[in-house]
Amino acid sequence: MSAASSSSTDHSYNPVLPILPITTPSRRWHALTTRTSCPTLPFYYGVLATQIYCRPTCTARLARRANVCYFASAQAAESAGYRACKRCRPDDELFFGEAEEVVMKAMAVIGKRQGEEKRGLVQMAAEVGVTKSYLCRVFKKTMGMTVGEYIREFEKGEKGSVIE
Repeated sequence: MSAASSSSTDHSYNPVLPILPITTPSRRWHALTTRTSCPTLPFYYGVLATQIYCRPTCTARLARRANVCYFASAQAAESAGYRACKRCRPDDELFFGEAEEVVMKAMAVIGKRQGEEKRGLVQMAAEVGVTKSYLCRVFKKTMGMTVGEYIREFEKGEKGSVIE
């Protein structure tokens, strides 16, 4: 390590807690602006103006930084007088999020349509309750593959299990 890097003024580094990367307000703010979560140190943020608290991954419009405060738990936010966001539902640990729900519904539709004639993406999206473009975008982002690729893999797996 060079002398220049050892004399840095970053006081947020704590060698005792190297696995907790989101411990300072500036790092938490960065997590909010990029909509990322940290499984090693979950946190919630509250908006002073609305008295609502959210998960860092919430898709709600981001408040001004001056109006944001942070909580270690949902209980801490509620005891401070904040109510849970209705979009990301931070008080429900089992809630996945809108994107995950859409993908799970689409996968259920794909699983239930085996043996039936193939339907288009527009019809599948209508069954799920979203638009075709939203279904494709969310599916690709969540699953890492397109709906068509998933259907082909699913059908390939179904044929393999029937043969065996």
